[in-house]
Amino acid sequence: MGKRKRSEGMPSRFIPPEPGTVIDPEDYNNPSEVRSQAIKRLEDVLTTRGRTDVPAPFWAFCQVADVKRLEELAEQPQAYITLLETGAGRALQAWQQKNRDKDISSSLAQQPSKASSRSSRDSITHRGVEQCRTRDQHSCILTNDKGPEVAHIYPHCLMKESEKKESSFWAILRSFWTDERVDEWYHTIFEEDAEKGLDGCHNMLCLAAHMHSHWNDGIFALKPLPASITNEDEMQERAMRIQFFWQPLYEHQRVSLSTKPLVSEGLLATGGVTAGWYTFNDNGDQITAHATIRSGDIFRVTTSDPEKHPLPSRALLDMQWVLQRIVAMRGAADMLEDDEDDEATVGDAYDGHAILSWLEASPSLDETGTRPLSSISLSPKRLLGMAGVF
Repeated sequence: MGKRKRSEGMPSRFIPPEPGTVIDPEDYNNPSEVRSQAIKRLEDVLTTRGRTDVPAPFWAFCQVADVKRLEELAEQPQAYITLLETGAGRALQAWQQKNRDKDISSSLAQQPSKASSRSSRDSITHRGVEQCRTRDQHSCILTNDKGPEVAHIYPHCLMKESEKKESSFWAILRSFWTDERVDEWYHTIFEEDAEKGLDGCHNMLCLAAHMHSHWNDGIFALKPLPASITNEDEMQERAMRIQFFWQPLYEHQRVSLSTKPLVSEGLLATGGVTAGWYTFNDNGDQITAHATIRSGDIFRVTTSDPEKHPLPSRALLDMQWVLQRIVAMRGAADMLEDDEDDEATVGDAYDGHAILSWLEASPSLDETGTRPLSSISLSPKRLLGMAGVF
């Protein structure tokens, strides 16, 4: 690979790494010793209960979950974990509905052009799309390609699935991440002001059509980096850095919990997919020289007006960062179709009413009939609902 070149005109958003930059190995899906120990403890508990492997979605969640939650799961009864295994797959299936999201701007273009004929929400979304295009200079934030699609970070299609704070979707997320982290995701999405919530440009990115498709498929994930205290633009929310990570692909349905994930460090492609970034001269003509995007590469997103054209939300990108990696680790790209075929058999696998009776009779339940998991409370009925057995 030759040295990366930059144009004298419009520069790439790529930021060369600073000397001495160290990337957390977990960002490359290389588990820390603390995580490995927590997973091993949970696996030992499951082994004593006759479980030698787990469903791939549950395994994937454990590779990315907050370690605190993994330590707490080892204290839970097998019936609870069995429900959580199924619930993890259902939650991931809900998130993957974003694969069916199309370019926001294309869907809006098919509607009547007069603002009076649009619903209030459509008008707000349209405004958000135009703000996103302006902020991202009508080009992909990764490749610099012109005429990009506008993509939601948190998709509209999930609103029905998760519009309530105590829905099964959010209950499963709270099983794997701390309340503080999940609350930040939730409150960013469900702002009372739609332009500050789901429909604002802070929930949108400009991506080239092929990159949008790859993102939906879990081919890569984007990590929002903390604002640098030495960078005034970042401290004033006029700029932010986003780190790109290719995600290795898997083909498995059940796996040993202690199986290590494939590491993404050094990847220039995955599943035969590759991408490069480009630079343009002052006339907007593309310079032919380009560089292949590598796992760990950093790109800068900027805005000239943080109020009118806010940067992408760090909280929503953080949510995307963890769930996108799980999408890839889960494997079985046709899971959505498989789940639809298998849906009728899920209830046959577990006697939902019997498990609910056992959970409610357990002495470790509190007076509300809820089994506490640290600071979260997951209703057995809610978990059974997520599992499709109640």
